[in-house]
Amino acid sequence: MAAEYGATARPFLLIGDLDRQLRRVIAEGLDLQEVITLCDPDKLRNITSFGQMSYGDYQRALSNQQQWDKLGWPLDRKSFVAASTSCARSATS
Repeated sequence: MAAEYGATARPFLLIGDLDRQLRRVIAEGLDLQEVITLCDPDKLRNITSFGQMSYGDYQRALSNQQQWDKLGWPLDRKSFVAASTSCARSATS
């Protein structure tokens, strides 16, 4: 039973870890107001911190070439966003 729980929970734990790491990198490398403008342009969600953002918000921020360039990552932006989207979908299906 414990092994079954571990196998079932593992994808969600990995997504949680990825979520925390992406939040840290985005908070350290990007301007909060610029990210809020991308993620909540109508200010309907009243975002005031990176901690209020969802995984989808991170993807919107990282999909923006200007924001991506600020991180200085030597990775292909489109491939990274596609892989992170696929990873999230796999964990929840």
